[in-house]
Amino acid sequence: MIRTCHVQASIREVFRSFAHTGSAFTTVRHFRQQHLLFPRRLRRGAHRGELAWAEIEHHDVLRLLHHPAYAGAYVYGRTRTTKTDDGKLHIQDVPRADWKVLVRDAHVGYIRWEDFERERVATCVEQSSVFPQRFSPPREGPALLQGLLLYGCCGERMMVRYHQRGGQRIIPDYLCQSQSIAQGRAPCQRIPGRDLDSAIGAALLERVTPEALALTLAVQEKVIQRG
Repeated sequence: MIRTCHVQASIREVFRSFAHTGSAFTTVRHFRQQHLLFPRRLRRGAHRGELAWAEIEHHDVLRLLHHPAYAGAYVYGRTRTTKTDDGKLHIQDVPRADWKVLVRDAHVGYIRWEDFERERVATCVEQSSVFPQRFSPPREGPALLQGLLLYGCCGERMMVRYHQRGGQRIIPDYLCQSQSIAQGRAPCQRIPGRDLDSAIGAALLERVTPEALALTLAVQEKVIQRG
């Protein structure tokens, strides 16, 4: 009973902190600053299925805020599991319109359904600003290396943040912050993008000459003809 009360108190604190701050990142930081641990089930090993307490991470907060069960709803069909050619299981989220069952007020929840909907939208907005074009080069923005730059120490893809200088010129910065977001900490590396982009731009102009472009197009045309 004591353990159950502790788990419920931890979950309530997540919702309370998010309602106060409106940010999953700040909620993680709050837990770590207050030295609060978060419960999770062990999924492998000799103690599989047992309850363990550890530091909360960004994905823990998002999981609670996006799961209808915490708003008192019963849901079936939120995910679809398929098996790849190599035998591994692939779990994919299913759009709400395709859920098989959604019963609101099926049991007592931690928050109201209306609050759940509002907080789910808020976290989607936060994610879109925190993880802009995480896995591929964005289509907009002046940074030359957006979506392409990897941090040498950890191998994580660096993200881009823009700021203005003199109220007009947009300056990019490259940040390695995937782990820092998960742990509610400051970015582990920040590189000013102005000088870096200038050096990359100069190198491109030096190498991408009309002759080089003509040679590239000629090779491409030969490859197309062979195909």
